[in-house]
Amino acid sequence: MPILLSHANAGVYRNIGIAIAKAIKDSGKGVVIVASGDMNHYESQKITHTKDRQAIESILKLEAGELVERVQ
Repeated sequence: MPILLSHANAGVYRNIGIAIAKAIKDSGKGVVIVASGDMNHYESQKITHTKDRQAIESILKLEAGELVERVQ
């Protein structure tokens, strides 16, 4: 099921994640999640790498609010 997201706050994204987790649990089936975030189409590779690294750091720390702030 494709889900397309635009700009929202961390609470909206959290609620979407909770709903997805519940649907997966309720299905009782194995699930594969593929996520892609194409956040840059115009900046240099160096800047893109820096921004990607910052996003990944937030993801690994499970800091949703920080990730949303960095993406914005």
